[in-house]
Amino acid sequence: MSNQIKKILSITTLISALHFVEDAILFLIGRYTEVTFPIVMVGVVSFGLVLALLSRNKKIKRFITS
Repeated sequence: MSNQIKKILSITTLISALHFVEDAILFLIGRYTEVTFPIVMVGVVSFGLVLALLSRNKKIKRFITS
């Protein structure tokens, strides 16, 4: 696996884990939702993947570090 893909997957994993913990806490404190658990998981992983891909974008990196 290429180094670029490993970086994207590691960022995706980190963001997805943090986002999942946030959603789990909101669920445990009683936030009402009709969304099922599999849909939440797909959303969490998709959100993490999008943020990971954006964080690897050169233009965005330059904007954040400037």
